[in-house]
Amino acid sequence: MLNFKQVDKDRGRIEIHAATICHDIREIQDRHRQSGLQAVGEVASAREIKGKSTTKSHYFLPSSKLEPERFLVMSRAHWSVENSLPRAFDVTINEDAQGNREGCGAENLALMRHLALNIARAASGRKSVHEKM
Repeated sequence: MLNFKQVDKDRGRIEIHAATICHDIREIQDRHRQSGLQAVGEVASAREIKGKSTTKSHYFLPSSKLEPERFLVMSRAHWSVENSLPRAFDVTINEDAQGNREGCGAENLALMRHLALNIARAASGRKSVHEKM
């Protein structure tokens, strides 16, 4: 098993991210027959803000043999993408306030929101996406 730990201190907050990755997964491969599986990894996070501590662990099944430093960078990049799109829809389009949640109408509106957001991002100018919308 390989380990890597990163500590970030910023604006009164302390975050510790620890990546553990194991490349010796013969037993898992034999049992589950996952094609392309090369490793098993965990990213454990601890955060302290104003004296309040929280911890989380996320588990991954990478398809390449990564060093723990690279594994941590990639897993954090994954979460930044996951977190940014819903926030963009919430902040710029106010998607949560929309009432259409069933059938084709909801899918059609979601498609239109994606299209509008992509057009606003592609538009030139110094304004924020929210201002362009």
